[in-house]
Amino acid sequence: IAAVDKVILGVYNGALYAGTTETTTGQAGLYRFDGLGALATSWILINTTVGRFNTTTAIDGVSAMTVYNGRLYLGTTESGKADVYRYDGNIGTSVFTSVVSAEGTISSGAQTAVDTISALTFFDNSLYAGTTEGVVAEVHKYTDVEGLSYALKFNARSDNATSETITNSE
Repeated sequence: IAAVDKVILGVYNGALYAGTTETTTGQAGLYRFDGLGALATSWILINTTVGRFNTTTAIDGVSAMTVYNGRLYLGTTESGKADVYRYDGNIGTSVFTSVVSAEGTISSGAQTAVDTISALTFFDNSLYAGTTEGVVAEVHKYTDVEGLSYALKFNARSDNATSETITNSE
């Protein structure tokens, strides 16, 4: 991992992962540490094209990471286009699924053009996402879709899926 401004770390399926914000904008990466022992110095780039997760390109950084219902979730930083991705396993750019309403809009009716997912955490069977856009910070609470514990849906349409937004602006 070279030319990195910021690294966040997480453990998923017994492996160490590093999400990066690169010195050059639009160069975000998710890396997995490959191996243990004296010669273990190798990092594998999971999103094989830096800055790209699925079809979204020029992403500046991975800003948050957590495990929810057995899947790894990433929050990103990109001016006006922050996103949350579920890592579906394997290697490549298409192994990530966006789980937000739209780039920069985490849930319907909330702040738009969000720059950063500043935090992701799991609590009480829900995933919480903290966001930053200028002087507006929000916390979003999400639960998974009924009967599909692997399918996190932001702004889900299920009788037991909820989306709550707490907004505090200056």
